[in-house]
Amino acid sequence: MVIIRPSASATATTNETGGPAVIILDSATHAREWLTVSTTLYVIQQLLDQPSSPARGVEWRIIPVVNPDGYVYSWEKDRLWRKNRRSLPGHCQGVDLNRNFDVNFGGSSFTAACTTFAACRASFELL
Repeated sequence: MVIIRPSASATATTNETGGPAVIILDSATHAREWLTVSTTLYVIQQLLDQPSSPARGVEWRIIPVVNPDGYVYSWEKDRLWRKNRRSLPGHCQGVDLNRNFDVNFGGSSFTAACTTFAACRASFELL
């Protein structure tokens, strides 16, 4: 099991070695979705407590909190905060990470002040 802390150096790879299947589990992409973190921590606990489980035959890559800065902000300042905390031009804050993927980019707001701001281009948050 690999527990991943999000970073700018993270890379995506394919499993071409014929090794075990890979399951990626992430939570708190939207800062205000607190329950997803509890669920992910529960899955981690179950994996650790049941070493003979069939689930141990796969490689787990777990990111308990994809959006740590937004997550903390939603606990300390604004319970309904959704985006990350990137500083943007015009005194706006944050990008909706769930809408910032290359696949199906768009379909949300391109206005930085909006809670569903997708950024100016896909994968903006990977830079």
